Amino acid sequence: MEKKDFFIFDLDGTLFDSRRDITDSIFFALIKNGIKRYPWDQIYLMLKMGSLNLMEAIAYAESPKLLPKIIKIFRDFYSHHLFDHSSLYPGVKQFLESSKNIKKVIWTIKDKEMAIKILKKYNINDYIDEVVGGDAINIKRKPDPSYINLIMEGLGIAKEKAIMIGDTLLDIKAAKNLGVKICCVSYGFTPKNELIEAGADYIIDEIGELVNFLNK
Repeated sequence: MEKKDFFIFDLDGTLFDSRRDITDSIFFALIKNGIKRYPWDQIYLMLKMGSLNLMEAIAYAESPKLLPKIIKIFRDFYSHHLFDHSSLYPGVKQFLESSKNIKKVIWTIKDKEMAIKILKKYNINDYIDEVVGGDAINIKRKPDPSYINLIMEGLGIAKEKAIMIGDTLLDIKAAKNLGVKICCVSYGFTPKNELIEAGADYIIDEIGELVNFLNK
């Protein structure tokens, strides 16, 4: 494995096991808007699309005008249920601590404030240099690479020295748009065979395997 100086992490399904709480929150928002033909287990399986993308797809299939209401109810509900059933994946804190000298960015479609709340909850915020969320007004959300490009340019990071770590086809697309290698985790929201078919450069089964990329 090539040694890297810059790590770009997805959050949900990669560092943070949030699948049930996100699913509960989307299901709640849909029911509140009278959308009842998407059972909980179907939403759970569809979450690999990303929460915002999933809600957009459902809203456009039902009624596009419902999207702002769905997202608002989802955010309000989820903000109070971030940690009901969620936690860091095993080994995440240990790896981040062991790699504290390597620059790291979180690139997520989750609201930035929620992402930071999670990092602080588990005392790992000091290991992350910047959080790029999906709710920024002036920043196009993932998989658009524009803002991550600016960060890398500002730090003087060459593309070949960066790697993205994620768990979905969206992450693979984001890495390809950015022009960096993508390492996918097999324990996240997307089945391993789909990650391989989509062109993941590397697959790991636990976060600690990222030590092989560390340029110490």
